[in-house]
Amino acid sequence: MTSFNININTLSSLFFITNIIHLYYRRKIGYYLFAFLLLVIASLFHHQLDNEITNIFDKITVYLVILIGGFITYKSKYNFYSIIVIVTFVLTAYLYFFEIKKEGFLTIVKNDENYENDENDENDENNNSDKNNTYQYSLDAKYKHALMHCISSIGHHAIIANMSTLNF
Repeated sequence: MTSFNININTLSSLFFITNIIHLYYRRKIGYYLFAFLLLVIASLFHHQLDNEITNIFDKITVYLVILIGGFITYKSKYNFYSIIVIVTFVLTAYLYFFEIKKEGFLTIVKNDENYENDENDENDENNNSDKNNTYQYSLDAKYKHALMHCISSIGHHAIIANMSTLNF
C-alpha cells in the first residue's frame, strides 16, 4: 500500500480560505476575492506537486494578491489596520527574503554515518563526492514558509477589514 504525504505548506495554504470567507461575508466580491481563489488553488497545487509550472502559477497569483492588496491599502484610510498591514508585510518580506530564500528549501546531507566536518570538505569538489550526498527538504524552511502564510493572511485580513467603501 502506498502512503500519501501532505506537505505542511499545502496545509498552511488553507489559511487563505479565511480571507475568501472574510471577503465573501463583507460582500466584497470582486477582483480581490477572485485573486484569493486563484492563490489557494495555485498554492495547493504548487506545494503538493512542486514543479516549475505550478511554481510560476503560484508566484503570479502571489504577486496578483500583493498588487491588489497594495492598491486597496493605498486607497483606504490610514488607521490601526494600516499599521497591521505594514508590520505583517515587513515580517512576510523578512521571512521570505532573509530566512527562506537565504536558507533555501534544499540542504545537503552526507550519507556517510561517520561523516565529520573537517578541512577536507573544501577538496570534495575535486573528488566528485556528490555521490555520497543526498538532498532533502529543510524542515526549518518549511515551517518558516508556513508561518509566512499565516502572517500574510493576517495582513490581508487587515486590508479586508479596512476596505470600507472600496469595492475591489
